[in-house]
Amino acid sequence: MDLNKYILFIGLLIGLVACQQKEHKVTYQEGSNILIDATTATDSGMMEKVAPYKADIDAKMNTIIGRSKKELLADKPESPLSNFVSDVIQHQAQAYLIQHKMDSIPVVSLMNIKGLRAPIPLGDITIRNIFEVMPFENEIVLLALPGDSILSLFKYLGTSEGDGIAGASVVYDGTKLREVLLDNKAIDPKKNYFLATSDYLANGGDHYHMIMNASFKRKINMKLREAIIEEIQDLSDKDLDVDANVEGRIIFN
Repeated sequence: MDLNKYILFIGLLIGLVACQQKEHKVTYQEGSNILIDATTATDSGMMEKVAPYKADIDAKMNTIIGRSKKELLADKPESPLSNFVSDVIQHQAQAYLIQHKMDSIPVVSLMNIKGLRAPIPLGDITIRNIFEVMPFENEIVLLALPGDSILSLFKYLGTSEGDGIAGASVVYDGTKLREVLLDNKAIDPKKNYFLATSDYLANGGDHYHMIMNASFKRKINMKLREAIIEEIQDLSDKDLDVDANVEGRIIFN
């Protein structure tokens, strides 16, 4: 330890001992609200320090990564945006399962509408746009669940008026589940299936408690936002625009 550090250490030690030897009591306190709004004066010195970092971040956030044929909105029971994002999750899950030789088990994907916080705009799509769509740090998670849990998920979907799904189609009479097909086949309550979704839903978020007791749970090391960006860039590299539609994945009669 050099001399300056030693002196600093001794000083802190003396101060600590002194504080312990004295009894301190609060004799007076007060507080006030400080309003911060459009009338608040700008700290020019702080702005000058922040400016280079802001310019760098703005340049990255304004990078165009692709184009969309139309504005993609999120809505229930089914929508272009929820279908698109569910497809993104499905593609990532299928790629992971193929890579790890686990693709013999069917997979269905789930995305909650509430998690999609902005539309994908018509025309140019920037990284900023995708941060607005998905402002959370959610990761894609794979769950292994028995068929009866998958059926419970779809029964809940009927009472909650729908959400984003891929790899399956479902029909309701009112809110009652009539038919659900996964890989164009009826779900066997005794067989196992994979569910790909966000870590938020996997942990029971948005009342999806029926998927919490998975026999297998694994993050695929891909944030949902990153997966959306990657999908759009891949489409752009193929000279394709983002395009998604309502397809009848969820039907209420």
